[in-house]
Amino acid sequence: MALVSAAFAVLPACNSEKQSEAKHEATGDAGAPRPAGVDKNLAEAIGAVANDTSQGPPPNGLFAPGAADKEMKAGDPPKFSLGGKGTGETITFGGPAIKLPKPLAARADVSVRTGPQAAMPTIDFALLIDNEKPAEGADAPSAATAKVVGSKLGKEQPGQLPPELEKEVGKLKGGKVRFDLAPTGGARVSSVELSKESDENFGLAVQAAGNAVALAYLPFPTEPVGIGAYWLVTSRENYAGLDVVAYRMIKLEKVEGGKAVLTLSTKRMVAGGKLGLPGLPEHTLTEFSGSGTGQLVVPVATPGLVEQGLVTDSIGAGITVPNAPPGRDHLVAQLQMRTQFGVGTR
Repeated sequence: MALVSAAFAVLPACNSEKQSEAKHEATGDAGAPRPAGVDKNLAEAIGAVANDTSQGPPPNGLFAPGAADKEMKAGDPPKFSLGGKGTGETITFGGPAIKLPKPLAARADVSVRTGPQAAMPTIDFALLIDNEKPAEGADAPSAATAKVVGSKLGKEQPGQLPPELEKEVGKLKGGKVRFDLAPTGGARVSSVELSKESDENFGLAVQAAGNAVALAYLPFPTEPVGIGAYWLVTSRENYAGLDVVAYRMIKLEKVEGGKAVLTLSTKRMVAGGKLGLPGLPEHTLTEFSGSGTGQLVVPVATPGLVEQGLVTDSIGAGITVPNAPPGRDHLVAQLQMRTQFGVGTR
């Protein structure tokens, strides 16, 4: 649908200097919240857990062929590293909620922008999360599915929308996002299936909703921790069409009413793949910057999914387009996704 495709933009870059400038500008657009910036401790933490046989995350955001496997192989469970135990009175998290007693309702409000004048409509998803049946002899399920049981336009939009768009967004109902689950916590989006009537250009929004639900399965410390405790979760994921290694720094900020409030800082490095943006030509990545910030609320003491979250992810990517005319052969792609979600709510 042309209406959806036109919401995305690719900006020409005359040289690598402009490419780099646009990459950094991609971390905030008009109308969407600007991330506070990746936690200053994140780079140090990444270096501390980097495999001794590797050089750590690459400065241009792109792993050399095979180098990402030295950090983490595709399909491996997330790696957990406790950086600090915090101070004062301690709490003990109940662990991951891999065994769901029943299907859980969830919601995700997704906003996608690719520049000051380019945005997808904000979509309000209602989802139902359910475990797949465990394999014979297995103690817990190894996969789960989030089904889109409702989709509508959000109350706040980036601009005036044509009336027919409401109907198109409603067609997303019936889509599915499948997750691979790790027994110690952590979920990876393994596939996104749109409903038969959906426009494929909405796939990015559905995957963003799935990525938010995957955050609900994050692993937590198994030992007591206090305020200020922080830990790093490293995972191999699919993100916006790319195979990435994601580093997430999570910090315990406070505990209120039996619930922990956590801040989240994310850095992504590309192992392979191509950006899955509608209208983007065939291309090769030459530079990548992917980061995110957020806040999570999770119940303490009893196993449970992250209850609430607000996450903003930003991408700036330099790409080369083969056989394109001068001035259009080196481009900068920008993307910002803001997702507010809740699990156990409708």
